[in-house]
Amino acid sequence: MGATTYTARNDRKRDFARRSQLEICMDMLSAVKDGSERPTQIMYRANLSWLALQTHFKTLVESGNRKRYEITEKGRSVLMAYHKIKDEIERALNGAFPAAGPDSRVSQRSLLVSG
Repeated sequence: MGATTYTARNDRKRDFARRSQLEICMDMLSAVKDGSERPTQIMYRANLSWLALQTHFKTLVESGNRKRYEITEKGRSVLMAYHKIKDEIERALNGAFPAAGPDSRVSQRSLLVSG
């Protein structure tokens, strides 16, 4: 009986507490952009464990064991595009999506149009 409760609690925790790989990488880029240079600073700002930080560094960093990091122009561009898309989706979901022309079938709250 205890094992079932434990498993169910872990499943619920996993559903609520997870971030996507994309969100984690963007949090790391944001941390560096905002002035965190050292791995420990980035880890705390991005709310990661040391192991998770090392795993994601492999995705984001071209080459190995540095003591300090700085964001590249490409990283800055990716971060700006991510925030722009995220803001647009949030506006759309909150009903602030710009209305199309007056004779359009698209209402202000619609993201899809039925044919």
